[in-house]
Amino acid sequence: MRSHVSEVKDQVAILALIMYGHDASIGVCQVKFSTALMLDLSISPKYWATLSRAERQKFQACLAKAAMPYAELYVERLSDPVTCMEYAARYLAFLAEARDYESPEVWLSDYNRGLSEYKTATAYGQCYTRVANRYAFAME
Repeated sequence: MRSHVSEVKDQVAILALIMYGHDASIGVCQVKFSTALMLDLSISPKYWATLSRAERQKFQACLAKAAMPYAELYVERLSDPVTCMEYAARYLAFLAEARDYESPEVWLSDYNRGLSEYKTATAYGQCYTRVANRYAFAME
C-alpha cells in the first residue's frame, strides 16, 4: 500500500502538470506524463535510441506541453494502479527494444533515469538483485 506522503506528492505533481505543463510522474510506478503519451503514440524505440539525451529531453518536454488537453485523461489512467503498471511494463519493453542491455540491473536503472549508454547500474537498478535473491527467480 502506498503511503499518505506518496499520495500527497502525486496530487502536487498533478496540480503542477495541469497548472504549469510540468512533466509529472504519476501513480504507483511513477510514470511520466510524456512517457505514457510517447508509448501511446507508438514512437519507435530504435528512433528514440538515435536521439541524444538532450534531444530526448526536449522531445519529452514538447510532448508534455502539447498534450495538455489530455492531462485529465492521463492523470486518470496513471492514477489507476493496474493501468500504471501496464505503462511501466510497456516502457520496460520499449527500453529493451531501444537498447541491448547487458544486465537487468542496468535495464532497471534506465527505467528510472531514461534511456542511457551507461554500463553501470544505479542503486535503484541494483534492487533487481535483492528482489531476485529474495524471491529466488533466475537472473539472466
